[in-house]
Amino acid sequence: MPAEIVDETGLAAACAPRAETREESSQEALPSPGANPSLVRVAEMVMDVLLEAVGRARSEVVVVLVGDERIRVLNLLWRSKDQPTDVLSFSQLEGEDIGGEADLLGDIVVSVDTLRRQARDGNWSDEEELARLLLHGLLHLLGYDHEQPVDELAMKVQEGRLARTLLERGFGCAWEEDSAS
Repeated sequence: MPAEIVDETGLAAACAPRAETREESSQEALPSPGANPSLVRVAEMVMDVLLEAVGRARSEVVVVLVGDERIRVLNLLWRSKDQPTDVLSFSQLEGEDIGGEADLLGDIVVSVDTLRRQARDGNWSDEEELARLLLHGLLHLLGYDHEQPVDELAMKVQEGRLARTLLERGFGCAWEEDSAS
């Protein structure tokens, strides 16, 4: 299994309904909007599509769904920021490995609490916000960053490419066309 999903919250199984219905593709990627699949299942399906899209279908990523308190502690330990964040990535790749075919790419940690707030504030579904956070986290695992303007632009271009791939495959994604030129 390319993506292992760990739900430390117990909250993911009861995700909020979709904010709006998008046209579904002819593929059976997601159940109908009213079916309200768990975030765990959505994460599995989204990661499968994303890993294939970046040429890493055989690689593994661990996605951990946590609450704000757990991600705050991780953010403090690893980034010296004493506040919750939406997503953290812990890459297993270094140097030349970034272009290789590593078995384990790393871990993506998502705060379900922050995800839900951002989805509500953005007027989109939890599933769409989860897809956005997973593609952002995956790009960090692959070596992309947004600390410098030139790096931020390169990352936004890749985010746009992956968001379009998800949309083409029938997944919603909390991403706007004008956010990546």
